[in-house]
Amino acid sequence: MELGSEVVLTIASPGRMSGTVQVRGGAAPEEFSIAIVDEATGYRRHDSFFRTGGAWSVPDLPAGNYKVSVTAGGGTAETHAAMAAGKDTSGVRIELAPKVSVRGTVVDTDGKPIAGMQVYVTAPGVWSSSGDDEDKRNVTDEQGRYEVSNAPSGKVQVNVYPRSWGSDEFSWTSMPVMLSSDASVTELAPIKVARRRVKEGDKSGELGIKVKEPEPGADPLARQLVVAYVRPSSPAAAAGCRSAIRSPASTGRT
Repeated sequence: MELGSEVVLTIASPGRMSGTVQVRGGAAPEEFSIAIVDEATGYRRHDSFFRTGGAWSVPDLPAGNYKVSVTAGGGTAETHAAMAAGKDTSGVRIELAPKVSVRGTVVDTDGKPIAGMQVYVTAPGVWSSSGDDEDKRNVTDEQGRYEVSNAPSGKVQVNVYPRSWGSDEFSWTSMPVMLSSDASVTELAPIKVARRRVKEGDKSGELGIKVKEPEPGADPLARQLVVAYVRPSSPAAAAGCRSAIRSPASTGRT
């Protein structure tokens, strides 16, 4: 492009997506939040609605394929909807799956229970979580037991954190889980959390590897950790770790 030449920018016309939310059985939630995410581009929108009779509408959306996630007091749900450039998408109907309770134990790598760990359950694309309550049942007791009430069902993320980041001897962990809405209570397998090996403020070591990023929209339950790059002369290289990804110029095995 030469200096001084004219440039014409064409801005694609946005559209509006709208629909309804209802609890299983037909009633509409009094209040709910919607997150709309185009996982291919990373574009996202978030809005909340109150006493609309379940109706919702989000304007100024560019063309794309969107995942629509809804959370409310009565449950959670997600669906997919497409937007064409300059056109509206209406009639997106979402039925909320009922919320559930999640129980289990948090243990160390030797299988011994850990007390005082906080457990939260979050739905994908939603900026709220289930866990905190007046009884603090989401905080593990001396047997490592916890219970999270009003947790979203479907594909969720279970997050475990220490109550005191700076002084706690344990680290944190997170894992994807599929929670059935057919069971009011789900007992999870024991969740293992490793002890901290580096004191707060100290610099941690570096293995010298990079892991392949998941594809947009990939199922977190099916994710595999694939080594994408090994830095030469790093501890990983000295241990014989090799990249599992072939470059276009590669002629041998990697």
